[in-house]
Amino acid sequence: MKLNIFILITAVVFAFAACKKEVMICGNMTFCEKVDYQYSELLNTDINHFMATITADTPEDKLNVLNDWLLNMRCVTEAEIICNSCIYTNPPQSELKITFDADGKEVIKTMNVLMSDTLKFVNFHK
Repeated sequence: MKLNIFILITAVVFAFAACKKEVMICGNMTFCEKVDYQYSELLNTDINHFMATITADTPEDKLNVLNDWLLNMRCVTEAEIICNSCIYTNPPQSELKITFDADGKEVIKTMNVLMSDTLKFVNFHK
């Protein structure tokens, strides 16, 4: 009987471990799980997908909507618009300073956003 319980517990532990690995491989992760695992390419996709839905009228309003969306993520402890259209490219770029709680570690990144009709993620940098 004790052996059966041990086997059952071991099977459950392995099942949970396998599920977690499968979630990482399949890409069915939440925004914050992607932050924890530093999957920046997947984060870029999520951010661009959200920015494509923003219907605000002005570039400043669009950035504010993006900033508010980021602040609603449980792993974002701070988000601040550093500048609006301050990088003189065509179209210009804006910057947001984002502080993430990445699996218990504070990570501060600057996010560049292309200020086209639909905002577009450019990159994260320090």
